[in-house]
Amino acid sequence: LLTHQRSGIKTGMKKENIFITDNGDQLDLTHDKPTILRKIAPNKSMFVSGNNINVSTDSEYMHQLASDGVIVFTTTYDKNKVLISYPQTSTRGFVIINSALQLLKKIQVAFIESYHACKNLPTNEVEQAISLKMSNFIYKETGKKPFILTNLIKYNPTKTKITLESFDQEFKTK
Repeated sequence: LLTHQRSGIKTGMKKENIFITDNGDQLDLTHDKPTILRKIAPNKSMFVSGNNINVSTDSEYMHQLASDGVIVFTTTYDKNKVLISYPQTSTRGFVIINSALQLLKKIQVAFIESYHACKNLPTNEVEQAISLKMSNFIYKETGKKPFILTNLIKYNPTKTKITLESFDQEFKTK
């Protein structure tokens, strides 16, 4: 973090506008002046998925992961909210892949249907709504409630494309 602070100062940022906080601290930005509020965030396990933060009140998520596993859905959409990639589905502890290929195909179809049903919700609610629909679908199909993470990535064609050569060049200069 100190390296980032020095980089900021070298690029012209004022030191008083750079904040290094501890885990759990909150930076309160007001019109008067910024203030670091110590240890505001809960001192419990936190799981972050997209714009959603789930704070565990006990070890409920750990038990859920141990018994029902986790499924991660990742897909890309364009500016018109059209899916431009088939959803990548990763699972751990949910099913044995080779013996559940038909189930995984049904899950991917249900994911696409859920995306289309939810895509017009406010951006910060889409991932959570899809995860909820998928949780209900999977429970009906299997009786399991795996921890579900949904990652929707908006394709931006104007961003610089990363190639192996540009990656190598970036790190040779450091």
